Amino acid sequence: MLSGPGAIATVMALTQQAPTLGHRVVILAAIVVTCSLAYVIPGHAAQVTTFLGQTGLRFLSRLLGLLLAVIAVQFILQGVEETVIGLVHQLRGGVPR
Repeated sequence: MLSGPGAIATVMALTQQAPTLGHRVVILAAIVVTCSLAYVIPGHAAQVTTFLGQTGLRFLSRLLGLLLAVIAVQFILQGVEETVIGLVHQLRGGVPR
């Protein structure tokens, strides 16, 4: 579940945009934290559910849904921006970046 096409595309896009080694280390740390939580949380699902309660679970679900939507919009806007810039360069006779 952690290595589906969405996760792979996200990591590839973020890594490509990472200008320094420090940024790539942060991405790697995020992957490690995600994998660690995915390993620990299912084994303690009952305790997590009790701790968060129904309201906390709904809030977390909506928050993560919002985060996913924000990432999707960012990718779409970046794609549109790169396409428009490429088209402008082509129309002006330049070489696309």
